[in-house]
Amino acid sequence: MVRVRRVVRRSLTIAVLATLLVTVFANPEAPALAGEKRPGTEILDPGSRTSAGGSSSTAVVSASLRDLDELGASLSVGHGDVLRLYWAFFERDPDLSGARYWIDVFNDGASIDAIAFAFSSSAEFRQTYGATSDRDFVRIVYANVLGRQPDSSGFAYWTGLLRETPATRVDVVRWISGSTEFIAAHPFRSETVRRAVDADSDVAAAVDVVESLALGRSTGYLPQNRSDGLSAAIENVRKRFGAFSTVVPAGACTVSGQVRSCPIAISEVGVTATLIVQVVQGQVVGIDGAVEANPDAWALDLIHAAVAGRDIADGRGLSPEAAAIVRANVARIAPTIGATGTAVLAPLGDCSDSVVSTPTGGSAIERRACSFDVTGPVMTISVEAVTHNGVFAGVNIIVPRHYAEQNYTPYATIGDVILHHPADRVERIGFHESGHDGSQAQIPVKSDTKIMTMRSRNRGNDSHSAADIVVHPEAQIRAPVTGTVLRAGTYTLYCKYSDHYLVIEPDTRPGFEVKVLHFEGLAVAKGDRVVAGQTVVGSNARKLPFNSQVDDFTADPSSGHIHIEVVDPSIPDRPSGGGC
Repeated sequence: MVRVRRVVRRSLTIAVLATLLVTVFANPEAPALAGEKRPGTEILDPGSRTSAGGSSSTAVVSASLRDLDELGASLSVGHGDVLRLYWAFFERDPDLSGARYWIDVFNDGASIDAIAFAFSSSAEFRQTYGATSDRDFVRIVYANVLGRQPDSSGFAYWTGLLRETPATRVDVVRWISGSTEFIAAHPFRSETVRRAVDADSDVAAAVDVVESLALGRSTGYLPQNRSDGLSAAIENVRKRFGAFSTVVPAGACTVSGQVRSCPIAISEVGVTATLIVQVVQGQVVGIDGAVEANPDAWALDLIHAAVAGRDIADGRGLSPEAAAIVRANVARIAPTIGATGTAVLAPLGDCSDSVVSTPTGGSAIERRACSFDVTGPVMTISVEAVTHNGVFAGVNIIVPRHYAEQNYTPYATIGDVILHHPADRVERIGFHESGHDGSQAQIPVKSDTKIMTMRSRNRGNDSHSAADIVVHPEAQIRAPVTGTVLRAGTYTLYCKYSDHYLVIEPDTRPGFEVKVLHFEGLAVAKGDRVVAGQTVVGSNARKLPFNSQVDDFTADPSSGHIHIEVVDPSIPDRPSGGGC
């Protein structure tokens, strides 16, 4: 069986991102982000184009950028996302050197979220959005990003998100800038596409329709009354391609009677199709090449995109709730198989049909599911693409359960402090930011344990300053270091849940505190001596009564995890406004 290889893009860690920020804002050779024009930079002039069908889009590649073939002719996939950040964060076009710099950063592996975080650290971002209330901030974001006032439901959603969740203002700007409405307003087409669109109104119609189908937005070039063939082709394009596709005219249009047939190439994550778009009097009446001989080919394309870290929920006709579930499931893929390296995806796996009833007692649903094995440097998982009544409905991730036999061996170091696995059987270690400013970065030790760095919690500390260690539910919990127990007992987690804690002063670093949380059967007390990997401190890990971040990357149902961090108490915590 032929296997298709895809490289999984990695996100920047906090440490790498810090280096990136220092480079950008301290290096006089780095591109400007604060509105000033350094010598040799140019501001891209936005233009506009009105198509034959009456719709308009912003032309965002200036004359100076057109001359740079290595950039202007190669804008594709995520490059538009990078350049759109300038409009979202600063309400302006990118300067030329900045555009080239950040596209290079993206090509080198930086995620859009990491670049957005760098943008948010600039003085220009603070000047653009200022010190405002959350309500005024959302209004400003809508005005700057979408050019309009927020609708009532959107306003309530975003203000509620800022008020009731850990989401930050940077998150809100980033997420709104990823909307199909914003992408449609700032398509960032390459010069090749712009010339073809400007020269031929039928090419403009064909490109607009294909882009609209991929982006999930409306278009004036599709008739209300459509043939069955056109409807099937539209659905197939929507299933196969998403908001990060590249759409390029693939040759001259041919004429047969009143019909002009224009070839349009569309690709996403290396999956390419050439569509023959048929145009009559400014309306698209047919799309050939969109319906595959194998009706399940779209599923393979979809999983390719998911493995490469693309947003496969956007533009596919999902409800907001269904899209959120798809994004949560897809987010498990890269960290589970390994955030870096190569994923090997088996081509079209087993597809099966079933009929399922709805909870409300409505019409039965025809469900089709295609399963794939995705193998990375860490492990193999199963990914399932699902349709309901022929329409894309979601993605399911099946993570196999595997506990590595560790026998309480070391998993990380902090200088002279050696941290041991707290259990003899470990499924995964998820490093994350601690809530304590004095927490020290843990350096992983090579072992068979699957490790990962989890998404930022916006705490501003090192991404390895705490570890959530998922262990076998029946494994004894033993001391992770040798030292003396300073404190032990029960506390209230998140002001709501009872939990055990243990604080050990390590012999190799007096003054430091090794904190251990989330276990049952506390077996030691203040003043006790403990030996790493030998002294039993708890009976087993406690399964928390809510879903933890690390649970998204383990088998279902998830096991409990032990939280370990090493704190220098001489470093005070910043005021957080929290507390019970």
